[in-house]
Amino acid sequence: MVRYPFSPLKREEPHEAGIGDKMMARRTFCLRILLTVVLLASGAASTACSGPGPSVDGVSDEAPQTPEGWEGAWRGAVTYTKDTVYGSAGGVEPMLDMTLIGDGTCTVKPLEAHPDLLSECGTWVSSGDTVVLHLGSSEVELQIIDGNRLEGKASDFGVHGYETMEFDYLG
Repeated sequence: MVRYPFSPLKREEPHEAGIGDKMMARRTFCLRILLTVVLLASGAASTACSGPGPSVDGVSDEAPQTPEGWEGAWRGAVTYTKDTVYGSAGGVEPMLDMTLIGDGTCTVKPLEAHPDLLSECGTWVSSGDTVVLHLGSSEVELQIIDGNRLEGKASDFGVHGYETMEFDYLG
């Protein structure tokens, strides 16, 4: 009796699968899964903010000012207060992360708890007391507060019901 366990082109006689064969099958299976995960991760990372970078056609003669002090990761949060039976209570709700990169590009991504907020890539410039983000078709202006925090309109990031969003430097 002839069986075709792997390919119709290859004829093999039936035999008991030994321990070595089982281990080889498991290793092959694990390697395939690992390769699939790596390929999926690399594909997801490359499409996270794929899109045109800064346009060469729109470059002005003025070079963007990107002081090192503003580069890095920032966490945007809103401050809330509410009335309880014991009085007023409040806190801070983190909403999104913003990354300002030294080459003048930036990303804005919502935190896992707020997937409906703004998620964009774009460019940024700093001019004196403001940092301006150019995200798609919108422009977001952030004020520099106390030399170490940024503050802007919460509605510019898709957060409604709050006036301001404050950004703290993460590193």
